[in-house]
Amino acid sequence: MPIASIPAHHEPAPLKPQRRRLHQADAWVDIAGAAALTGRVPATITARLSRRAPKRHPFLPAHRSLYRLYWPANTLRRRRAEQDEIRKA
Repeated sequence: MPIASIPAHHEPAPLKPQRRRLHQADAWVDIAGAAALTGRVPATITARLSRRAPKRHPFLPAHRSLYRLYWPANTLRRRRAEQDEIRKA
């Protein structure tokens, strides 16, 4: 009895990642840029995002594109200014 074999030309189709366009109105930064703009350590940002904590001052939600996280730079700058004002008071 012959053994059935899979033809050599039979390969699974590669998965296409979902491509979601980011808005072009602002500069977008990844986790390293967010850390630089907010003065936080990258590990702190990812920990806050994964734990959804602290509840009173959560980190801004990110946009996901091709398995990476992105934030609008102006939003991060505005948030940093708000946090600095809270600390001064």
